[in-house]
Amino acid sequence: MIEITIYQDSCGDYTEFHTKGHADYAEEGSDIVCAAVSALAINLVNSVERLTGGGHDLEQRQETGEMTFRLLDRNRDARLLMRSFVLGIQDVQEAYGPDYIRIYYKEV
Repeated sequence: MIEITIYQDSCGDYTEFHTKGHADYAEEGSDIVCAAVSALAINLVNSVERLTGGGHDLEQRQETGEMTFRLLDRNRDARLLMRSFVLGIQDVQEAYGPDYIRIYYKEV
């Protein structure tokens, strides 16, 4: 199962996320749940880098499926991209269920 922890500040803005695990929806290379989560996360990182000029921290461990992404510059565009990422992750969870992906929210 993929577990995603999404961190929010006191204003409700998303500031970072941490993913770990694998969905085990299908065999490696055919797992559409893992592919969806990976595509959303990679697109967020690339979009923040290329479209907002905002700073961020990124740590990855591919063998465990772990990724931590943190916005350092929370400009308007970067915050919008984070909201879009969370919306996409929520849609994946709705489509495939909590047996494959679980989302947790924490305030920082």
